Amino acid sequence: MATDRITGVVLRDGTIKSQTGSISGANHDNAENFFVRLKELTGGEETRESRSEISHDHSVSHTHQHEGGGHA
Repeated sequence: MATDRITGVVLRDGTIKSQTGSISGANHDNAENFFVRLKELTGGEETRESRSEISHDHSVSHTHQHEGGGHA
């Protein structure tokens, strides 16, 4: 049985980079909601790239700035 997994790292420039493998149908909506909420909390620009070798996987890079009223 495969484990649903999201891996992430915060890069030196503040980019949050995450990657998923196959996510089960039971957890797919939870994973999508996680990424939506992450963007809401951090602001910035979001990009998604589908990995061709595994259908419907996401690699998400997200950058944000801590200027003025920025989000933490």
